[in-house]
Amino acid sequence: MRLALLCSLSIFAFLPAQVSASIEISEIAWMGTTVSTDDEWIELYNNGSDEIVDGWTLTDGLKLNILLTGTIPGQSYVVLERTSDESAPGMAFFIYTGALVNSGATVTLTRSDGNTENEVAGGENWQNIGGDNTTKDTAQRTNNGWITAPGTPGRANATVASPTITTDTSSPSPSSKTSKPSVKTETPKPVVKDSLQLSLIVPSTAYVNQTVGFDVTPSGIDSALIGSLRYYWNFGDLDASNQKKTTHIYTYPGTYVVTLYASLTHKDQTARREITVLPVIASLSKNSVGDIQINNDSPYELDLSNYTLLGSTEIKFPPRTVLLSRSTITVPKARVSGNWGQVVTLSDAKGVKVASTADTKEVSFTNETIGGDFFESDPELLSATFTDNPNSVFASDNEAVHVPPSPSVFASEARQSASSLSPFGFSGAETGSNEVIIGDQNQVTPGSNLDESEGLDEVRPEEVGVPAGTPVTTYWPYLALIILITIATSALFLTKKVE
Repeated sequence: MRLALLCSLSIFAFLPAQVSASIEISEIAWMGTTVSTDDEWIELYNNGSDEIVDGWTLTDGLKLNILLTGTIPGQSYVVLERTSDESAPGMAFFIYTGALVNSGATVTLTRSDGNTENEVAGGENWQNIGGDNTTKDTAQRTNNGWITAPGTPGRANATVASPTITTDTSSPSPSSKTSKPSVKTETPKPVVKDSLQLSLIVPSTAYVNQTVGFDVTPSGIDSALIGSLRYYWNFGDLDASNQKKTTHIYTYPGTYVVTLYASLTHKDQTARREITVLPVIASLSKNSVGDIQINNDSPYELDLSNYTLLGSTEIKFPPRTVLLSRSTITVPKARVSGNWGQVVTLSDAKGVKVASTADTKEVSFTNETIGGDFFESDPELLSATFTDNPNSVFASDNEAVHVPPSPSVFASEARQSASSLSPFGFSGAETGSNEVIIGDQNQVTPGSNLDESEGLDEVRPEEVGVPAGTPVTTYWPYLALIILITIATSALFLTKKVE
């Protein structure tokens, strides 16, 4: 009984000591390769999910002390190569210095918190795990233990050990035949890709204060190594990011050169793209009933995603809201402007004001004959407001009316005369637009295409009984002056008579 127990213990003593883990030491080429004995390498296998190994160590307590960095993808093999990437086929996950001694050692993989992840006791001359210093076959882990087989760096280990070469060293008898060594055939290694390529996913255009997405698709290397690539984005405006997939916001318009640098040990690659950041040129106006109109004054379409329209309430624009060039979106006043004269502001996704209904200039006008046509303003129309938007008009209380262009002679001549009329006419700078101001919805709007103004039509002088081209004079100011003088004279006369 004791003999059987001692035999069992002796068997387990020669088995490699190891710790179960998600990342394990799966292959050790302690003997080097047929090219050079210095071409040592160690293979790790991650049988779990992606694992960041920053700060992990791999040591043997003798001449090996490796400080790891990077990410080992799940269900993947990675290779740690000594001195250079030429030690084993394929791209190295990590290049280390130091060496494995041929006399055997215990190799330990330790996590950054100090806990042991995996440990392999090679024993004296690595007899516990195998490996051949003559054929350069490596020690490989299998489900049934360690075997000696042709190296498989970066891919699944062999399942069958190499045949053992045996030679009869006893003195042969005359009738005996010399035994022949068995022949071992090495499996050809597949060609491994090692040229890193980067395909950038970058839009060609964007807008000021808009969130822009950046991404990259790496290729040309083993898929097991792609997860360990390190990235460095340069957005061309003195800002950067070290994420594979990231976002950025440009504050100013212009054309920027975006570069991405990716690296893995001594492998690296750089790619670049250009992105044009466009300014947002927009304005706000109101139609005759007070609805808010968002006008794209740019020669290109605008992406208004996540913009905000703020009045008495706030409206957040949904993603992928696109406004075509020279186009308008009309928002009912009930949704954003509850009060007459409410100032409404359009802000971008970053909260920066783009336009407001308060961005106006003051202009006033009274009676005037223009190009043979007569226009008489109402006494309430003492002031008007013009904007730089070619299709908007604003009332004296900052209320806007958006008038689309049309070939109206009356409105066209009014614009051309705006800067040169007599003191009794318009005063202020010419706007060069289709804009005329009204102070009362019920007044005639001297502009074009007034179908949007609740059916108000242009009124010409001959339609109200005044011949075209005939100036009409208003007499009430003179009559009032005469009455005032008469009252003053009569009062003076009566005062003297009483005296």
